[in-house]
Amino acid sequence: MKNLERYSRQILLPEIREQGQQMIGEASVLIVGVGGLGTLVAQYLAMAGVGKIGLMDFDRVSKSNLNRQVLYTEKDLGVVKVEAAKMRLMEINTSLNYQTFNEILSTENAKDIFSKFDLIIDGTDNIISKYIINDACNALNKPWVYGSIYRFEGQVSVFNYDNGPTYRCLYPENDNQVLSCEEAGVVGVVSATVAIQQATEALKIILKKENILSGKLLVTNVLSHKTAFFGIQKSNIETKTNKFQIPADALILDVRNESETPEPDFENVLKIPMNILEENTGGIPKNKTVYVLCQSGIRSAKAVEILKNNFGFENLINVAGGIFNLTKI
Repeated sequence: MKNLERYSRQILLPEIREQGQQMIGEASVLIVGVGGLGTLVAQYLAMAGVGKIGLMDFDRVSKSNLNRQVLYTEKDLGVVKVEAAKMRLMEINTSLNYQTFNEILSTENAKDIFSKFDLIIDGTDNIISKYIINDACNALNKPWVYGSIYRFEGQVSVFNYDNGPTYRCLYPENDNQVLSCEEAGVVGVVSATVAIQQATEALKIILKKENILSGKLLVTNVLSHKTAFFGIQKSNIETKTNKFQIPADALILDVRNESETPEPDFENVLKIPMNILEENTGGIPKNKTVYVLCQSGIRSAKAVEILKNNFGFENLINVAGGIFNLTKI
């Protein structure tokens, strides 16, 4: 086995040893989006010795990338990202096979490119790309590691792994309402936190370890250092139109940010964004049922947990699936 000294520290681990290192060396991983998430995932996978690493992106390095996209420096400004990333990775580990795809991800090219790799890593920052990744991986029966960041919060999961849930089990429909980093802002440490979690899941999948984040969504807030896990149930496309029905006169607590749309089509709506919820619980009644709502059902589930555990609320119901799954009885 080559490069024993390079990988000696991880080979010492009982969970890896030489056999595991060989599995890593024989693996092939495609990273879609070589930005805040993708650059750090690529760096750690290269350092771990993943044999073939694909880099897919259509953008060029800009100054706004430099606060979080670790493979780039000021000398790379204006350079095609996949080529700049490859050059830096070659400086880290020359023994690996790097393949670059300077293309926009689309339904036309996804399956052809994905078919060349064992595992797909999501480094994208828009909803449309995540659906394209999901549907292509589903068609090819390939697992993929999902990552998403929103301001100071990150999400990680593994989809389509061993017949597990897909992205559409978590988000059945493309609402396209989640803001990109360009719109919402991002700090580098959030990208790093999510990327390291993604790289960890990739190595666990390659090594065929247990406790893969399949059927689970890991949510991390770097400001509070709180993490939470939410279960994801596998469902069929035919069942995804099932709506969360509530009475027309119900009281809704909307914990989304002011910029998020659409507005709930109900008369009794109490808007308290998640970031100020704990300071504004006085206006939430405890003597009637309150339905807690967000875009997807994830933040609202957290809100219910906080209000129940910290403030004694026993009258709250989470709107599973979020606003796009909500309808009146």
